[in-house]
Amino acid sequence: MKTLELHNLSKSFAFGRSHEVRVLKDINASIPAEGTVSIRGSSGSGKTTLLNVLGGLVHPSDGRLMWDGKSVYEQGRESLVQWRSRMAGFIFQSYHLMPELNIRENVLLPAWFLGMDQRGRAEELIELV
Repeated sequence: MKTLELHNLSKSFAFGRSHEVRVLKDINASIPAEGTVSIRGSSGSGKTTLLNVLGGLVHPSDGRLMWDGKSVYEQGRESLVQWRSRMAGFIFQSYHLMPELNIRENVLLPAWFLGMDQRGRAEELIELV
């Protein structure tokens, strides 16, 4: 079974030349592809930063993010883009829909970019929501 593994994952942000804020520190976890995980915490605790790192949007400062035994961030930009387009999905707090498309077309948009016909799956997802 494929697994997303976090090995000593950390993320810091620099403010100016001398100030750094460490948002994530040495996180270790193993998340099976077929599972469900809940990430909870108070405002400002790093939930969004963690999700951005897990989704391939923000590089970690330290540590490794592994998918199926391979480092997500160490395989080059093109591999990261391909991994993110096929393996990561996002539901943002503020929805990002294309106003000129209907709901079905908005759901299908990522699959169209990949040249995939996912009309049946789109109908399932719309029904779930």
